Amino acid sequence: MINLITQAIENPSLWILLSLAGPILAIIHIPSVLLRRSNPVGQLAWIMCLIALPYVGVLSWWVFGRTRIEKRKRKHAQIRSSFSDPNEAISEEGYQFQTTINNTIQTLVRGTEAYPEILQAINNAKHHVHLEFYIWNNDEVGRQFRDALEKAAKRGVIVRVIVDAVGSDAVLGSFFNELRIAGGKVAIFLPVRIFKRSLRINFRNHRKIVVVDGQIAFTGGLNIGEEYNDWFDAFFRITGPMVHQFQRVFCEDWFFTRGEELVDDIYYSTEGTSAKSDSNIPAIGEVRGRVIASGPDRDIDMIHSVFFIGITQAKDRIYITTPYFIPDDAILAALRTAVMRGVDVRLLLPGKSDVRFAQWASRSYFSDLLKAGVRIFEYQSEILHAKLMVIDEQFSIIGSANMDSRSFRLQFEINMAIDSHAQNQKLAALFIQKQKEGIEIQSLTWSQRSKLTDLGEACARLFSPLL
Repeated sequence: MINLITQAIENPSLWILLSLAGPILAIIHIPSVLLRRSNPVGQLAWIMCLIALPYVGVLSWWVFGRTRIEKRKRKHAQIRSSFSDPNEAISEEGYQFQTTINNTIQTLVRGTEAYPEILQAINNAKHHVHLEFYIWNNDEVGRQFRDALEKAAKRGVIVRVIVDAVGSDAVLGSFFNELRIAGGKVAIFLPVRIFKRSLRINFRNHRKIVVVDGQIAFTGGLNIGEEYNDWFDAFFRITGPMVHQFQRVFCEDWFFTRGEELVDDIYYSTEGTSAKSDSNIPAIGEVRGRVIASGPDRDIDMIHSVFFIGITQAKDRIYITTPYFIPDDAILAALRTAVMRGVDVRLLLPGKSDVRFAQWASRSYFSDLLKAGVRIFEYQSEILHAKLMVIDEQFSIIGSANMDSRSFRLQFEINMAIDSHAQNQKLAALFIQKQKEGIEIQSLTWSQRSKLTDLGEACARLFSPLL
């Protein structure tokens, strides 16, 4: 680029050519901006960027501007299964699962509780182990999981692993070589290739899924790494019909990354290894629930819709725990109107964040929410990474999705909508416990902060769609 600029300065005709090519290139890209399903303000901002800074604007559009991706999907009519329970059905749109009954859920706080449970399930696996994670670190915990999978593969268990190309860049080299030699298969989700038509760097797989023998599933906010032993996060061990829904999502992603169909009955078997846990942590039974998965390959932002519906339908309380709170206008309006209906709305957000820029953007929303009557607590004890929503006395939404634009529209996410009084009460008690370890933001004190701080947070807010 520097050489091109230097040549343009020395060669006036080249400068003229570049001056004319930039606007033409920008005009060519304007239709793709207009055809994108977005709000008019966002479209106008992109068009102004293209016109004002053609080359920068075009490059930014291809890297950050795309919000949808074509993702090849299995033909659901061809999926074979020995069960016929309609609760297990999946629609042709995919991911619109129906509510199931007779599930059990075990809540595991931080990695110190979750990792031993997952490793136990892997060590007891008889037929297959499927893992899908956004971040897999090359540290003691990451190597412990890799070695457990290698041992499972050596004893004849089918091992499949999906890791995100950006989040798990630390393990993309030779890290999994021994697992591959043992017979395990590793897939990289959306590798970033510079010379592709679109860099697709926006579209990351943020899901966290473990399925063992079609009997046990795990999901939540945890990735695989040492730091998650010390952060406040939550993971969930699930048995029952919902396990098959997690399996279907994994199989969709496996087909996308490897082109291999996983349709045999064994992957949805109701017989096999015991689903019992040796942990002293109690499991809640008779849970009604369903899996909600969403991503930029779908026209409907399902997880955003479920969050919005949950907030607008709440009658008594809404407790939200999220590490990255960067809501859109719809979520903001829903929270404000919930308070107007008399709902007790509380947010538990990080006082210490692993992404400070996102925290600054998050704080830019505090003033309006505090004026509306929303109570905001910043958790102080450690880094907060849990993603939990408690609604009234019965419903909970838990999983991998943060409350930000990336989770709503740009990333592949997976959550559960849970209808269980017992699970709701457990998560509400966890919220209150952590709330006491936080500091409540007071409206008067917040309004007296320096204008320079406000300005910095307002600037960070401009990048909200990318955070």
